[in-house]
Amino acid sequence: MPDEEPSFDVAGCLVRVRQRDQAAARELVDHLYPLVIRIVRSHLPRRVAEEDLAQDIFLKMFTRLEQYQGAVPLTHWVSRIAVTTCIDQLRAQKRRPEFRWADLSENQADVLDAVMTSENDVAANDALAAHELVHKLLDQLKPDDRMVIQLLDMEQKTIAEICSLTGWNTSLVKVRAFRARRKLRKLFLDLQKQGTRMKPIEPDHIWHRLTAAARCAPAETVVAAPYGFATRIAALALASDRSGRSLFERFALRAVGVASLLAFASVCANFSVFTAEADEENIVVGDDPVTLLLGPIE
Repeated sequence: MPDEEPSFDVAGCLVRVRQRDQAAARELVDHLYPLVIRIVRSHLPRRVAEEDLAQDIFLKMFTRLEQYQGAVPLTHWVSRIAVTTCIDQLRAQKRRPEFRWADLSENQADVLDAVMTSENDVAANDALAAHELVHKLLDQLKPDDRMVIQLLDMEQKTIAEICSLTGWNTSLVKVRAFRARRKLRKLFLDLQKQGTRMKPIEPDHIWHRLTAAARCAPAETVVAAPYGFATRIAALALASDRSGRSLFERFALRAVGVASLLAFASVCANFSVFTAEADEENIVVGDDPVTLLLGPIE
């Protein structure tokens, strides 16, 4: 994952954002957009409201910005937010129906047939079909298992890097990778039975060749955020109170506000008492809102 560009003053921009500078917030969104949208598109290949998901990621980033202490590059910290948000989105999606050979396009079926019946490499012009096929297979996995196997085999991350991105420990990552590979083996065995030609090729070998071909597919170039995207995010992020007050502080402030309002209402209701002569016979006691709410003090 690339570190920040030398030409962009990340530290200075963060200082300005924390001072609620909307121009700085827009600059930060523009700077990080290619990274965020690349992660979104990589883990949500069906393009399910990708701009909405990118917006959620940026708003989470601004909400948690006070937690960022600079111990790691900002891009690493934002990448973790993006990956965990994608995992949440995948968990929310409904599982697709059973994967069948008949569901494949002609190109995808040809690629799958080739890797399952021949030792020859997938042709370069079939890389895109291989990429689409890999993601169709990944869609059959549980969200957490899918994320691990995609980071391992498609993005070629190490176990340590996956732990850093997801927050999962090493044992959990390995268990999910094992579970994903077992599910993929079953899928390939089922597909071999459905295909017109059959050859006993090890399922793990099929997956390895398929992902190798998929990695050769041309990457989609992301130049900049759509027009108005950064402005909208900056406005949403800085519009609400994100000063980082604790729950107790927010409750205390509201309690003081309510108490002040009740005190004012009490003064208004008993104004005649304060303006009358100090003659007990002339004093008329009004309805005290505090007494009505809290009851008489014993």
